[in-house]
Amino acid sequence: MRVTARPLRGGTALVLVLTGMLAACAGFKGQGVPGTDGGSDAGGGSDAGASSDTGSTADALPGTDSAPTGDAGPIVDSSAPVDTGSPGKDSGPPPCDSSTCGIETVLTNLDQAGTLAVDSTNVYVEDQGTTTGDVYQCPKTGCAAPTLLGPGYATGIASDAQYVYWNDFSAGEIVRCAIGGCANAPTVLVPNQPHAEGLSFDGANLFWAATGNVMACTSPGCTSPTILAGSQSTTIVTTSAETAVVYWVSSGAVRACAASGCAQTPTVIATVTAGAAGDDLVVKDGFVYFTSGNSVVSCPTGSACAFPHTIGSSYSPFGLATDGSYVYWLDDLIAQVFRCPVTGCVGSAEVFADQSSFDPAGEIGTNVALDGEYVYWADPESVYRKHQ
Repeated sequence: MRVTARPLRGGTALVLVLTGMLAACAGFKGQGVPGTDGGSDAGGGSDAGASSDTGSTADALPGTDSAPTGDAGPIVDSSAPVDTGSPGKDSGPPPCDSSTCGIETVLTNLDQAGTLAVDSTNVYVEDQGTTTGDVYQCPKTGCAAPTLLGPGYATGIASDAQYVYWNDFSAGEIVRCAIGGCANAPTVLVPNQPHAEGLSFDGANLFWAATGNVMACTSPGCTSPTILAGSQSTTIVTTSAETAVVYWVSSGAVRACAASGCAQTPTVIATVTAGAAGDDLVVKDGFVYFTSGNSVVSCPTGSACAFPHTIGSSYSPFGLATDGSYVYWLDDLIAQVFRCPVTGCVGSAEVFADQSSFDPAGEIGTNVALDGEYVYWADPESVYRKHQ
């Protein structure tokens, strides 16, 4: 049974109790066989003439068993050899498949891991399992005891060379803490932001949503926050920014506004079909990738997009990330990480990492994070990574 609490949707924790799925293998693996592309390259990144395909179903049941659990240290790296004994004797478990091999544990012993972010050195994770929520820092190579940065139910975390920034949904604030710690007392940059959600960062500007307003300010001081667009949906949970433009989903559409302002009239990029897991999006290299129904689709950011290009689909996708080559996402119904090339999968989306074998409860975090080498995600107690 899967239970995930996310401090979303106008201040009320959304609790989804959904039926998980069981796969046949158990245990973590060290560096193993990387995942294979779930489909051939289907052409250019934006298909202006093709309608959105919402009918494809992801491969939810990868098949073979994995080897026994290995070292339980901060980065779990075990690959027990297969016993190839004589016929009639125990020949040992078969080798793991590409979706279960190579999964490493970065951090464990959390209560309810949620939002993730990474930079060149560290992984940052929000833990929803305390009264106020907490944000932690841990080296990407793993740690037994993470550094507590400060309180906060964060649905967006970002960093630069000096600071870690996040939105505190519960306290209604945008805060920052020095990388390495700030004595559990982060600096409040912007107070009075009720239900602050989905902080994003373009390297110069911070963006977030607060009860129907899309906000912006310049880091690191954030001294003059401005309302870029008012009268937006109060259910905005994600923003994504690139090159001084912020993107979000409101009232059934992907919208955009420049950090310098858009006269309170954001540009409509594309229409969206609401999905069961909510509306998520990420922008990279001039394309916006977003969920629409049970599909992950894309549009160029430069103009209105009448026919989004289908990347792939799963039961209930959310938590998108992209490196410009692949799009990764989670699913609200099964503990798996999916991916497709940005050009789109042919057939089912690839199951890049399958946690259902060792996480039968089917619980999973709130987003995927990428660092150019590894893919990171979380379940309630742990943060994992796998080489791309």
